[in-house]
Amino acid sequence: MNVWIPALLPSLRSASSQFPLHADFPFLFVGILLNWGLLGVLAVQVYLYFYAFPRDRLVFKLVVGFIIVAEISQTLGTTRDAIAVFGKGWGAPENLDLIGWAWFSCPLVGSTIASVSQTFFAWRISILGRTQLIPAVIMAITTVQFGAAIWTSVLMLRVKTFSQLQIHLLKPPAVWLAATAGADLICAATTAFYVIRHKRGNFSPTTLAVLSRVLKVTVETGVLCAVFASVNLYLFIKYDGNNYHLGVCNWFPKIYSNSILLIMNSRAYIGHIPPEGTCPGTEVVFTSYNPPSTSLQVCVETFTTRRDSKGVITPTRPVRTSKHEHIMGVYRYGEETPESTSAGRV
Repeated sequence: MNVWIPALLPSLRSASSQFPLHADFPFLFVGILLNWGLLGVLAVQVYLYFYAFPRDRLVFKLVVGFIIVAEISQTLGTTRDAIAVFGKGWGAPENLDLIGWAWFSCPLVGSTIASVSQTFFAWRISILGRTQLIPAVIMAITTVQFGAAIWTSVLMLRVKTFSQLQIHLLKPPAVWLAATAGADLICAATTAFYVIRHKRGNFSPTTLAVLSRVLKVTVETGVLCAVFASVNLYLFIKYDGNNYHLGVCNWFPKIYSNSILLIMNSRAYIGHIPPEGTCPGTEVVFTSYNPPSTSLQVCVETFTTRRDSKGVITPTRPVRTSKHEHIMGVYRYGEETPESTSAGRV
């Protein structure tokens, strides 16, 4: 009944020798899988963001919306090329030489998302360090990497195949990847430096807990982006005769997108227990339109509350009253004072 199987084996061996497994296949295939997997992680991050911050700033919502559109477009581009290589064009190694939509999904969309991420980090550094010098340097490097990425996209669109990218045409992608890695390293190192320096100040436990979370998220996002950007640059320079780096370029933009959403979502916490170092309750924000050097004193009175049978919450008695001083954009918590006659006096 299975007599035809031995007769079929020689033809299978000849077919496998005719179409050998190319060295780029595993890298590209794993890159496509990681790209879709990180898109799922990004979808969860986006859901958590809109669920936790439905009334967030409009500019933040626009950034998230742009990330969604860009990442879906990038995923569709890489999926189209994956079908051309692993599906429709399976058995034809020459399909690996076709650029396809790689000019769009890798340098163009990838560098655009990286530019948004690096701009976001530069903005955070300008707030943490109260300086414009380092953010200006980051933005200059970001502009260089974005311009080199557009140049790379134009070259790839013209030549149509990777084999036609001669050594003199590889300078733009090298500049693009090197500038991306350099900007990420500066962002990660500078943010960590300013957060650690702020932690040495005279802050309340709540503020120190927030700074610790900012430092942790910075290490998890900025350093991660810098490491993978460096790996991508190394693969491009070390193995210039193949497309190993494309296996990283396929999913690398998702690292930037998830980093931005992770930073935004770090402002919220899940469950009934607040983050370590904070206390449950209502956060009262006093907005001052005075110059930054103005000293603003705030007297806050804390009440205990009780809930009646109808679910109505009413204050019972004041617990403590504390004076806080707002100087140079930082709250310095003072000593408790005798009970005040009003709460939240400014």
